Amino acid sequence: MKNRHYIFLTLYTILAVTAHIWFPKIKYAVAATTTTYGYKVPEAGDLAQSWMQNLADNWSRLDQHVHDGTRSATLSNSAIASGASIARSKLGTGTANEVVINDTDGTFTSEAQLAISRGGTNASSASSAFDNLTPLTTKGDLIGFDGSNSSRVPVSGTNGFVLTEDSAQTSGFSFQAAPSAPTWPYEMSNISLTAVVSGNSLGVRLKTQDGGDPSSGDPVKIAMRDSDVTNGGYNQRQVTGPLYLNVSSGSTLGHESGVDERAYVYAIDNSGTIELAIAGSRLYSGQSVVSTTAEGGAGGADSKYTLYSETARTQVPARLIGEVWLNEATAGTYATSPTLVAVQHAPITGNGEVQTEEPEGVKIVSAHITNSGTPTLTSQTGNWISSIDDDGVGKSGINVISGVFSSVPRCVCTVLNASSETPPQPRVCQIGAATTTTKVDVFTLSGAAITGSVDPAFVDNPYYLRCEADK
Repeated sequence: MKNRHYIFLTLYTILAVTAHIWFPKIKYAVAATTTTYGYKVPEAGDLAQSWMQNLADNWSRLDQHVHDGTRSATLSNSAIASGASIARSKLGTGTANEVVINDTDGTFTSEAQLAISRGGTNASSASSAFDNLTPLTTKGDLIGFDGSNSSRVPVSGTNGFVLTEDSAQTSGFSFQAAPSAPTWPYEMSNISLTAVVSGNSLGVRLKTQDGGDPSSGDPVKIAMRDSDVTNGGYNQRQVTGPLYLNVSSGSTLGHESGVDERAYVYAIDNSGTIELAIAGSRLYSGQSVVSTTAEGGAGGADSKYTLYSETARTQVPARLIGEVWLNEATAGTYATSPTLVAVQHAPITGNGEVQTEEPEGVKIVSAHITNSGTPTLTSQTGNWISSIDDDGVGKSGINVISGVFSSVPRCVCTVLNASSETPPQPRVCQIGAATTTTKVDVFTLSGAAITGSVDPAFVDNPYYLRCEADK
């Protein structure tokens, strides 16, 4: 278009100059036509007047037409100079915030979300973008890496399965069943206890570490000895639902009114199902095979030397898992909340000796005391006992060096050696309720203490003692 303009003006100039030369004295009336672009062109039969003025007007108009962009005719590709800088305002406005796409035929389009096939995410937010790109398809899926690309680690669909490194899988991982065996035979993990009073009864609940009810996805694990006393193996049991035991109103557990007392909580293994049991005294130290009595729910669980469970069980593995400290104005009427609820920390070996590896924040000590008439210290871990008082048959007072315990310790004891009675009678060891930071009272008893058929009697007997307190 621009070239045609120049050719036209050149011809026009030549004719005008020729006319001026040949007809210098003549002036003609002008009837020039103005074109769409503002050029003045004589019509057929018209002669120009003031041709110099018309020529100047046309050159000026062409200069404006070329430089200010007022022309509207379509330009061919050859009419645009290579490397020409065209103002953005000369292009169409398009749609705000869209991406311009150059199609294969040279047509420009735009997209609000750049398609995945063009390297985009086809989304307007980060979460939607990730959802569009992720290979995950099912709740619980994870993303792995096969060495070159991201890949999906499919969920197993079975509660309790754990993520396991698996080189046979493309992603390098898979979900597998959790190992069934504990890492050690005294394992007790993800466990806590609560004890609450309500309606004058005492409710003991087994909870997870964070205080929730156990579930298949968050189980409590307890290692229990085998039910066969001649088999030294063990089983890892899992509690996967709510578990509790109620001590009914009126059941004293052998406790006295207005006195600091302790109830001991046990886990029993009923053919693979963990249940709770409770006793008013510490009947068993480590893992034993025992029989229990039904609590009954009617306020009749009154023996201090009987292990009570919701349902009576015969010869089942039992393990001490915790204790509850109580002081009720009326024994059996549970109206005052426990002063302490604790999980058993340190395991106890088969002969009753306490393992003394200290958990963080807990001070643990132990001792072996013989008693053939006079209680005598045989050995102790560390140096925490200053002396032992002989307070009568089966009664001894352990004097603790001042400063060993910063709070009242939680103590347990285990009798050693078989009884000399005929017929043989079980023997038990108890911690006195008046324990302080500087003295622990220990009682050893003999008699039908487990069944409660006769009153127990104090008897001299060697024992192991273990105490712990928060540091």
